[in-house]
Amino acid sequence: MTWWNPVQEAPAPPAPLIPISQAPASVVTPDQYKDEFGVLVPQSVLDAATEDLESELKRPLRNAVWKHRVRIFYDGYVDAVFGAAGSGFPPAIPIQHVYNPAGVVVIDNVECRYLPPDDIMLGFWGTTWVEQWGTVQYQGGWTPETLPAELRTVILKVANRRVARVGGTGMDVPFPGVENPHVGDVSYTTGPGVGGWFDEDDKRVIKKYRYRQV
Repeated sequence: MTWWNPVQEAPAPPAPLIPISQAPASVVTPDQYKDEFGVLVPQSVLDAATEDLESELKRPLRNAVWKHRVRIFYDGYVDAVFGAAGSGFPPAIPIQHVYNPAGVVVIDNVECRYLPPDDIMLGFWGTTWVEQWGTVQYQGGWTPETLPAELRTVILKVANRRVARVGGTGMDVPFPGVENPHVGDVSYTTGPGVGGWFDEDDKRVIKKYRYRQV
């Protein structure tokens, strides 16, 4: 089992990427930034960098209660009680608890098995050609202690670039629209939106964790 769903990339972030019933918790702390760069920054800077990365990953990183509609997959597994077991892969991982619908079983903190479809099925249960979607309300996401180190590194680097741009130090990451600039010995390819915050190493991490579903 992987931390992502290794199929075709989703064309857009799952909607809504908005937590319900509580605010999402931060995944990187000012102390962690100080350990890396020697100074403290406000939590708001780190949260903004986290949001930048979440936008690129098309998945929430921060822990909260979420509600998402996800594709249901049928892998041929048959349960004696439930019959064919449909599985959904919500974007906020690891999953700690499912509140709704009842009867969903969490597998490996990433898979929701026995997820019922939202709509009336148009074909036989378990057939691959019937596209089904189900809605799940669940607690999911990382904390500063559980966030993978490579994601933490990307957030810290983006936060540092944000600080540099605002501070006008002469080492600013160029604004989106400036192509293939260099900052010191690091090359960036910028483009629309927040894509200009990330270097090539960051993009390799993003590719690994980006949320995917058909």
